[in-house]
Amino acid sequence: MAGVTWWNFYFRLFPGAIRSPQIIVFLAHLLRHIPGLNPVEYLWSYWKQHELPNFCPATFGQLSHHARRALRRMRQRPALVCAFWEQAELFPL
Repeated sequence: MAGVTWWNFYFRLFPGAIRSPQIIVFLAHLLRHIPGLNPVEYLWSYWKQHELPNFCPATFGQLSHHARRALRRMRQRPALVCAFWEQAELFPL
């Protein structure tokens, strides 16, 4: 298993198949090195406040369509995506 941040690469080898217990061990290992670092929480916050703040879909399909469009717009702004990492480093959840 592996995890990547802007500044490091984390990995853990396990013999055999990786199942829930191995995932828990790996996540605990990551938390020792990068406590509370979860930039996706900042992405969701931005998305809810700026991309789709008053959107109320009637169907799951509508939500999926609008969410994908919002994420495509966000991908076109690499500085914004980098800001999520910076926020996570400065203000760990």
